[in-house]
Amino acid sequence: MAEQHAMGMACGLALEGKKPVVCMQTTFMQRAFDQLLHDACYMDLPVTVLGVRAGFAGYDGSTHHGLYDIPYLRSFPNMQIIYPANSAEAEQVLAQRLAAPKGPMVILHPYEPILATEPAVGQVEPCGLSVAAEGQDGYLIALGNTLASAWELKSKLQQSGKDFGIICIQSIKPFPEARLKELLLPGMDIVTLEESVLAGGLGTAVLETLSDADIRVRILRTGVNDAFVRPGSKQECSQEAGISVAQIYEQIGQRWPEYLETTHG
Repeated sequence: MAEQHAMGMACGLALEGKKPVVCMQTTFMQRAFDQLLHDACYMDLPVTVLGVRAGFAGYDGSTHHGLYDIPYLRSFPNMQIIYPANSAEAEQVLAQRLAAPKGPMVILHPYEPILATEPAVGQVEPCGLSVAAEGQDGYLIALGNTLASAWELKSKLQQSGKDFGIICIQSIKPFPEARLKELLLPGMDIVTLEESVLAGGLGTAVLETLSDADIRVRILRTGVNDAFVRPGSKQECSQEAGISVAQIYEQIGQRWPEYLETTHG
């Protein structure tokens, strides 16, 4: 109830012309569902929510993982959803938002240590994505909390003689559809990586973009498939959900057997 009260107070401040910022675990946003939808989105107020623990959330409990925020927030009219690619981008996004807030926005952030050297992300384009690496055979599409896994998976795919690029999505809503249509060419293979339930998540957004544009590619979505995940470290939760890098590589080989045939050949 305290989290709901905090959200209600934030909406009240917005009505007074101020710039409220609320910081809460993404699992608590679920408990303020109606206030986000009715008080922030319906009224199109400049409310900013910092959603921490987006993705796997450690040892606090299965219900503390932020695995459901992207699917339900995508359905809210007027809602903007941003997942910064790294800590530097998070600071920049927040500074820009505080300088000129418009409409409701959720800024998501993972629950994990910031690495001394964060994975290369490339230049974030105005549309809300970055091409971290170019690729001829296909692309790995990730969010900030799966970018390191994308780089590791790219290296493993090179063993199969496959040259995959990496796209990091920062703007989940609005989604950078036009730019993706330029990057994802017919005949490519696409793998999406997310610490989210598959239904309605990042992979779904990519599928919708490709389907609406009638772009014919092969795509493998990886994420949490209709299950609760027990508390644990990022590595333990990834293993349980079947989305560790090794497990995703195995899924790719099962979906597209010629990849493994190339490796063993």
